[in-house]
This record gives sequence, C-alpha cells and structure tokens, in this order.
Amino acid sequence: MQYIMEVGTKLYFRRRIPPELQSILGMSEFKRSLNTKRMEDAKGIAAHLNQMLEKIFVSVASGIALDVIMPGIGLKLRKRLKVSAAPQMLSAMYKRFADEMLSTRQWNDKTSNENRITFNLFLNLKGDMPIQAVTHAMLMEYRSMVQRLPPNSTKAKATRDTNLLELVKMNHTQTLSITRVNHILMPLTGLFGWLQRHEYIKDNPAHNLLLPKGRHGVRPDEERKRYSNAEIRTIIEELRHYREIQPERFWIPIICAYSAMRVSECSQMAVDNVKCVDGVWVFELSEGKDRSLKSRSAIRIIPIHPFILSQGFLAYADGLRVRGAERLFPNLRKHRRNGYGHQIIQWWSRFKSRISNDKKLSFHSLRHSACDELKQKKVDPAVIAEIMGHSLGSISMERYGKRFSAQILMEAITQISY
Repeated sequence: MQYIMEVGTKLYFRRRIPPELQSILGMSEFKRSLNTKRMEDAKGIAAHLNQMLEKIFVSVASGIALDVIMPGIGLKLRKRLKVSAAPQMLSAMYKRFADEMLSTRQWNDKTSNENRITFNLFLNLKGDMPIQAVTHAMLMEYRSMVQRLPPNSTKAKATRDTNLLELVKMNHTQTLSITRVNHILMPLTGLFGWLQRHEYIKDNPAHNLLLPKGRHGVRPDEERKRYSNAEIRTIIEELRHYREIQPERFWIPIICAYSAMRVSECSQMAVDNVKCVDGVWVFELSEGKDRSLKSRSAIRIIPIHPFILSQGFLAYADGLRVRGAERLFPNLRKHRRNGYGHQIIQWWSRFKSRISNDKKLSFHSLRHSACDELKQKKVDPAVIAEIMGHSLGSISMERYGKRFSAQILMEAITQISY
C-alpha cells in the first residue's frame, strides 16, 4: 500500500495532508506506527486509517468543525494547532472583505450590491467552503461554467426559473461576452487578493483568472458606443414635451450629455448642489444625505454648460428652492439597489427606440458622447479625467496637484457641442 513505510523493523502509516487543509488540521502529514511487523496485518490497519482520514478531509472541506467530526471517527490527531477553531468559510470572509471596501469608500452601495449578486452566483454553482479549499482549478472550472451562461439568465422569462446548473448544461445561441464574464469574476479576484494581502492564504487561487481579450479583441474605446451629434439633437427635441409634466426626464439626459455625469450622480443631486463658484455656476458632486458616489475621485465640481443654462435650468432650481424641496428631482424614488437613477434607466430603455435600435446604445452612451466630444476637441486628458470623476493614476498629480479651477473646467465643458 502506498502509505506504508518501513523504518528498520517497524512499519508505519504515513500520508501527506492536502495543502488546502494543512492550516486547519495544524499539520502537513499524518504519521502513525502500525504496531506490527507483518505486512499483511499492516495493510489492513493502514486501509482503516486511510478510510478515517478520508472522512476527516471530506468533512473539513465541507465546513464541519473538527470538534464535531472527531468524536464519531475515533482517531486522534497529534501536534494540532488550533484545530478546534471553525474553518474560515468563503461567504463569511467575503462579508468581511465587502464591509472593508464599503467602510473605506472603495465601493459604494450600488457596487457592493452588484458584487454581492455576482459572488452569490459562485455560491450557487460551487457552494460555500473553507477558503483553503478553493483551488485555481476549481475557479477555472467555475469560469468555464459562467462562460456557458446566456445573457440576463436571471431576468429573461425563458431562463429565470431554470436552475443555474441546468442552464450551464444547455446549448445557448448566445452566451456572455468576455467583458461580462470578467465582470462576474472580479469580486472573486478582489476577495482572494485581499485574503492573500492579509495572510489568510499563502497562494492566490484567483491569480490570472480573468479572460484575456486577445490581440484582435475589441479596443477599450469600442466597447461602448456614443450617440452621434444628430442623434443627440433628436433626443433633445424628443425630450421637450416632458419638461413640464416630468421634468426629470427632460433635465437629467441633457445634463448628462453636456457634463459627462453618471446617471446615478445626476439623479441623486440636491438643490444645494447647484452653486456659483468663482463666478461660475457649477454642479457640486458630493456625498451626503441619501447620496453616495462611486469613488473619492467622483467628488468634484462640473461647470453647468451654457446650453443647460439657456434652457432655464437656474429658474427650475430656484423654483424648487422656493418650494422648500431638498432634491433636484423630487419625483424620483430611491431603488434599493440602483439608487435614484433606476426609474430613469427603466424609462430610457423604452424611450431610446425613438432614436435608434442599436442595442449597444444606452443611457450611459450620453456620458460617452460628452467624453468623446472633449477628446476630439483635444482637451487636456487630466481635465477630462477630473470632469469624468476618474483617478489620474499619478501620485504626483493627485497628491501634489490641486483641483482645476472652475474657470478652467468651464473652458473645457464649453467644448461639448452637438
């Protein structure tokens, strides 16, 4: 038998503990004298020991505490280190990771909810387990399963009631894109990177998990489409009849198209976020009561484009102040996952068919339209990054360079022209 070793005239049972269980069991190998010199007797004893060890390995990997396992097996483990401690389960460690990301404002509420949903997909397909039980091969298998899923599998009528494991086995005419698959995998890569940095695990099983896009893949600037200038003009005309009855449907798309603002940022603004700074009317994007931003870089000011002002926006904001309204778009109600922008996104998915049937165009394309205008007009990339609420990616610029003045930002914003 492969686990029997001979030392002098004595026979021993010796088996290495699987690497993912060594920290839980507190040993790297199990060694025990078989108390016999006869090989035939040793084989029977060794087979019994091996069977008991297998039960321990399976139970521990399933998350059962050793104090529960050992009395029923009748085998003592020597030289154990903290073996009575419950294993650190993947779901519990993810919660600690997510709580830290939220408390340090690296995630906002929406990002946290989206990541929780995608992490739960892993739990649904592979189950909860100790963090040491997760291997790179297991994550690669999970990635392969995700690649076989159809788009919107939990929402589409044809698939939303079907078990995920069954969906993976089916043949689908369309499956998730590389970008979407990587988006689903990112919470796992983030979690295991965090676990390794804090020395909960030695090796990162999620290393190199994301799918490469390849030399001939879609360029970053081609992943999302912008609206053409003619389409933007048509949008503005189509929006005019909402101005009095549902003003949020008139103002929010126009503001986003002329400021590169995210819909979540725009829809949650308070009346007090409209200010005059150094003689320039601006939107002051900040966190506060019922408001959160995607990152620290998203805290910024954006000058109000002359076109927005020409449409009577300041009079609209003043009217809300007079009525004592707190929020700029009081008709919107906060969605528990998608915030105040949820109703706008839902409406836009129907409205945009008046403009185009291109499925790659969305509300977010308004932001891309504004960004592309700034890029084509050769505006300084650092100025574009500040308007967009992106990190500059440079310690010198971010730590030692101050924010651009309202006047400089206004010079850039006025370059947006449709």
